[in-house]
Amino acid sequence: MSWQDPYVSRLRTPTRGIDGFIEGEGHGRLSLAVRASRLSVQVVNSVWFDRYGMTCAWIFFLLTSLQLSCSVGVFEQTDGVNLMANATYTSAYTSFLVAYYFMPIAPRKLYISGLVL
Repeated sequence: MSWQDPYVSRLRTPTRGIDGFIEGEGHGRLSLAVRASRLSVQVVNSVWFDRYGMTCAWIFFLLTSLQLSCSVGVFEQTDGVNLMANATYTSAYTSFLVAYYFMPIAPRKLYISGLVL
């Protein structure tokens, strides 16, 4: 058995999403939950999730810069800015945790627990 980088193999092989995990499903109508699960797996395994991560990184950078300028004293309303920034951070990090659930090769447990903290 040879060692293979999981991220490289994920990029080389086309993913079938949750289709590979559901056996004997037939070609009938699928429930809404199954269709949503398939879509979630396809989005998480696509390049769009990487772009979403980079977009979040830039948003976090801008929000941190805004919070820094508020703490230095450039702006007077720091409570509203901090509330908006914390709500943005919480929603983005929650979306990452949900996405890690749908990944076929999830990050290490220590990384995920660090994200939770």
